[in-house]
Amino acid sequence: MSDAGYTLAEMLVALVIVGATAGAMTEGAVSLARIQGAAAASLSRGRVQARVQQSFAAFLRDRGPFRSGPDGDLLRGDGAGLDFGCGASTCHVGLNGSGSSQWLALDDGQGGRARFALPGGGDTRFVYGDGETLLAAWPPKEEGRLLRTVSILSDAGPVAVAELALQQPADCQFDPIVRACRKGADGRR
Repeated sequence: MSDAGYTLAEMLVALVIVGATAGAMTEGAVSLARIQGAAAASLSRGRVQARVQQSFAAFLRDRGPFRSGPDGDLLRGDGAGLDFGCGASTCHVGLNGSGSSQWLALDDGQGGRARFALPGGGDTRFVYGDGETLLAAWPPKEEGRLLRTVSILSDAGPVAVAELALQQPADCQFDPIVRACRKGADGRR
């Protein structure tokens, strides 16, 4: 630099440095906004999933036990929904909609209905677990299987899981080998 001021070359170098600094700061701000948006979306999905999990598990709490076979309690389900007896009426749980606008519908058979938006992540379906396998429908053809869980799965992973009550009758003599109540001398369980 001379006493007369900056030279043209010095001025251009200074402008390039200021421009590069401003560009880097802008890129940093854009990246930060992108990360913040992704974090907010993930938090929102987590809240939706927690609400679905809580409502689904509460609706099925203290229901059952549900067994397969002719003398089993009645629960019929497939990938789209399930129905079971609750008191004098029939309760229904269903998945409605498609793609990113799907919801869980709960109907207690007595006029009480609720709908919950499902987190995005592809198509959802019900899956039924008996502790050994996951089944696409309930009841299975094999008799004596006990329904332990009902899950809602999406293409992105599990959405909600409801564990069912595993109750035995008061006169149950539980056999840990076959995992069921033994039949007594009178032929009853």
